[in-house]
Amino acid sequence: MNKLALAVSFMAVHLIIVLFLVLEDGSEINLATFLNILSFLTLSAIFTVICLSEKLRPVSFMLILFWCYGLAMPAIYQTSTNNFPWYKNSVLYDTITPASFLLILSISFFTLGFFHKEYDSIRIDRNNKETDISMSVASLFVLGMAGTYSIYAINQIGLETFTSTRESVSVAFNQASLGLSSVGLIRTLPGGLAIGAFLISAYEIFIIKNRNVISVFTFIMATILLSLMNFPISIPRYLMVAISFIILCVALRKFHSDHKFLIYASSPLIIFIIFPFLGTFNRYQSLNLDFFIPPLSESLTHGDFDGFQSLMNVMILVREEGFAWGGRMISAFLFFIPRSFWTAKHDTTGADAAQSAGYDFLNISMPLPGEIYSDFGFIGVAIGMFFFGKFIAFFDHKVESNNTELINIELAMIGIVLAGFMPIIFRGALLGIIASPASVMFLIFIWGVLRRLRL
Repeated sequence: MNKLALAVSFMAVHLIIVLFLVLEDGSEINLATFLNILSFLTLSAIFTVICLSEKLRPVSFMLILFWCYGLAMPAIYQTSTNNFPWYKNSVLYDTITPASFLLILSISFFTLGFFHKEYDSIRIDRNNKETDISMSVASLFVLGMAGTYSIYAINQIGLETFTSTRESVSVAFNQASLGLSSVGLIRTLPGGLAIGAFLISAYEIFIIKNRNVISVFTFIMATILLSLMNFPISIPRYLMVAISFIILCVALRKFHSDHKFLIYASSPLIIFIIFPFLGTFNRYQSLNLDFFIPPLSESLTHGDFDGFQSLMNVMILVREEGFAWGGRMISAFLFFIPRSFWTAKHDTTGADAAQSAGYDFLNISMPLPGEIYSDFGFIGVAIGMFFFGKFIAFFDHKVESNNTELINIELAMIGIVLAGFMPIIFRGALLGIIASPASVMFLIFIWGVLRRLRL
């Protein structure tokens, strides 16, 4: 089957999905639903291009996967049936259409930025005949940094805190009276550093192919550290997804390339089949291995797909407090500054918006367009999403580039990090999730400096 036939078939499937969503009993096609249908079809067209492209495009794939099926698709069902995830809290109907406009606006300008410049397709094909010992020493050094901090964290809260189920970990933190900042420093940061050490060592072994005794030893130890600090039954789904995709992009790069279409085209099923299971199997004190596929209508109104309702909430937040003029974004990017030193630091945008909407709990997401809107309004969203599209296309290219000059290796690694974490970065809230991917990028920066020192 040629690419045109595949593209037509793919889009036909998405049109059938739209019909299913809008022909549900009691549904109606209003302006908000119409805008959300346009959003979904635009994203599905981009997703089709990514799936059929000769390039891997891992960063844009992970972004559009969530944006299309985790945000736009639920938005169609929710607005056509007036059935929202957190319906018992508060739903102001006059925010639905502005939220739909925000969604289609962000997609339109992202698309312009993403396709603004086409990069040449360059695949990695490295086979070094001489090993770079200084690079291996740098990898070993950053592994030592990650390992030292992990030992400190284990000494503070015990190894069982990293290997128990998520509810058991939460109970332990509550009994120890540890605040969110302490949890981040002691629990989240070691996991991020372990991911960074593994990525760097795996990239050196499998992509750069700089193989020697030091690099192989570093990779083995980094794999052990990753397994301990990100034990599967102790981490949330987004970390499982991030780690799995990083392994796919690095250690399984040839498999990824050879089976790209099958992996990408089947990935939407993961959201509605595998993801619900991952959300429950380690959430409570005992493991829950019951596998249950919820009805699609139930999935589309589950709290996991509350992104559109969060866009509604941010409309209320801006009405009450006005625009933050960059304050929320700055607070997210400078997450490491304690509130004791920065009293004007914002809380997560999702939490503030949920509070404005009258929620009785505040652990709520906020998609990236909502983050930008809370700072700069619709004009800011248009400009910001255009450059975000260029940003995504740039890192798609860097992941595939074989250019090893200047900082291109580091940029390729950062692109892989962005790809793995992109669903949760885009889902937000940014301030609540940024620490883990930022710690990985920090370790990549340190590695980049050290390898140039020729230790």
